[in-house]
Amino acid sequence: MDGMVEALQSFRQQTYKVRKSNLSKSHWRSIKSLRADSSIKILPADKGNKTVVMNADDYLSKLEQRVQAGSNVAIARNPTKSREVALNRLVNMIMKDAEAYAASSKGEQHDYVISRAQLKFFKASEPSVPWLYGMPKVHKKDCPVREISSAVGSSDHDLATALSKLLMPMVGKTRTYVRDGYHFVEFIQQRWSRFAMAARRRGGRVGRMLSLDISAMFPNIPMAEALEVLKKRLRRFEKSGELAERTDLSAEEVMLLVKEVCAAPYFQCEFGLFKQVDGVPMGGPLSCLISDIFMEDYEEKVVIKLSDGTVIRADWLRFRDDTWMIWQHSQELFDEFLKKLNDIHPKIKWEAVFEENGQLPFLDVLVVRNEDGSFTTTVYRKPTHSDRYLHWTSNHPVKDKLSGIRTLVYRANHYCATASLKMAELTHLRKTFADNGYPEEFVEVALRKGPMTAEEEAASGDRTLGDGEEVEECGTLVVPFIKELQPALRALCTRLNLKLLYKRTVNLGNLLAPRRPSTGGMQQKNVVYKISCKQCEVSYVGQTKRTLATRVKEHSRSVDAAKTSLFVDRKGKNDTGLPAHCLDTDFSHRFDFDNAEVLCRETHWGKRLKKEAMYIAMVENTCNIQKGRDLNPIWLPLLRHFS
Repeated sequence: MDGMVEALQSFRQQTYKVRKSNLSKSHWRSIKSLRADSSIKILPADKGNKTVVMNADDYLSKLEQRVQAGSNVAIARNPTKSREVALNRLVNMIMKDAEAYAASSKGEQHDYVISRAQLKFFKASEPSVPWLYGMPKVHKKDCPVREISSAVGSSDHDLATALSKLLMPMVGKTRTYVRDGYHFVEFIQQRWSRFAMAARRRGGRVGRMLSLDISAMFPNIPMAEALEVLKKRLRRFEKSGELAERTDLSAEEVMLLVKEVCAAPYFQCEFGLFKQVDGVPMGGPLSCLISDIFMEDYEEKVVIKLSDGTVIRADWLRFRDDTWMIWQHSQELFDEFLKKLNDIHPKIKWEAVFEENGQLPFLDVLVVRNEDGSFTTTVYRKPTHSDRYLHWTSNHPVKDKLSGIRTLVYRANHYCATASLKMAELTHLRKTFADNGYPEEFVEVALRKGPMTAEEEAASGDRTLGDGEEVEECGTLVVPFIKELQPALRALCTRLNLKLLYKRTVNLGNLLAPRRPSTGGMQQKNVVYKISCKQCEVSYVGQTKRTLATRVKEHSRSVDAAKTSLFVDRKGKNDTGLPAHCLDTDFSHRFDFDNAEVLCRETHWGKRLKKEAMYIAMVENTCNIQKGRDLNPIWLPLLRHFS
């Protein structure tokens, strides 16, 4: 303890010249002007890491086309409250046996993805309405938009995310499944090249490469059928014992939760409220899982007999709806195959693209067919790719910039099948990062160092004493990155055996291209707030998960109740310091409820309670009876120094 106090006092006594921003005043004026311009929309592109500035009317017109093209129906009543009540009722029903289960399994240790007792953390409280926005597809003609439903903060978003993590092992056990570009390259190099070369040696046709893609897959997934397939898979998952290793919920209970979070997706946009009648929402936490499970079942039905007697099955490699395959027959037979493939399900319609000049891109891989039937792979970028990465002047730790280069070097090593292709890719990376402001020497060192090995990655978070003995870190310090404070914070964490992590702060994307309209003022959630007295310097500090407006109304009602009863329970469970101050002044003092001040935002419940205690300690003349979570007094000098 003495060592910690000494380290904190030493840190406090140092002088730091901290710049307020890495942007100039003219930059901030430009940002303010762009944010105030309602005639334009600044949006991230769907692919290629570009930023698109669109005429606002054009954007709304394209988004309206997408809203009308799907199975969306306008609704007059906001279903958020009813969805909240239904979800909480279901969670309460499933949780009623949690105590009995905990008693029966007392002493057993479980590392569940989600447990029955943990369901209480997924109960909804004043959830947000999912917001639909569009991302321009700059790589396609006329630049249509891809609709994305942002459900963060909605009633079922957190539960759907946990369920997706729980059920993820059910996906990917078929021979056609592709996890990502690295997995695809392994398939090409290990399986398909040998197959094609063997066919060439036998005198057979190597065939042509082609990719198949489903037109608007997510909105066209038949939800009822997909959930029925998921139900059957879940029963098998339970019988195999895998489900019991990940949760203490039964398959039936998991299925009830899945159906609840998938029931009648809805969203709000500039045109009002809409209900999605069928399909999965683009951007939903469970959408990818449900789509994959449906497609794996769909693949089993692909048994197509052509007019020449040939039987074609799903002999392809598939990532979501993007598929890669070799066609060894005539164009006429392919047209027949595609027609019959599109007849398997009325909502699943495929589009095909054949190779050009022996080349075909798939994901971020370019596949080249060689004369001997083998395949060569390298990195692929769309013509509209921006080659824009984290800029050197961006306010991020140097290790983040280094990891960006090393990640792309890692991709080059795995994707590029020949030394010449790898050299060409590294040359491209040199130019790319030079254009992003990186010093030439820094880029050269990063390229020579190459990707981080497994041993380096495992040791990156470890520190050792002088004699080689490993130091066990006793905690983690998470702070925003401030370049001028980095050396001092690193030294402080070394002395205290703390792990130093940096959290993300506001960036240009948040300022210029927000995903949804901001909810400022009294509609903010997950906040620590302060309410000041109008007649004196006393103030009250509190925290709430719900909207600030709701919590302030409760405070106002508590004052009215105290005025009626002339009594305040100062030892109750809830902090009654606010009505107590009014009672002590014979209600001659009034609090400024209309101008409650947000001190900070914090979505994590435990951290929010700690921050509340910190602000109670830092703010002078608080009327709080309860001081929040216990706060070690050694932090107070440091907090007051920086407040």
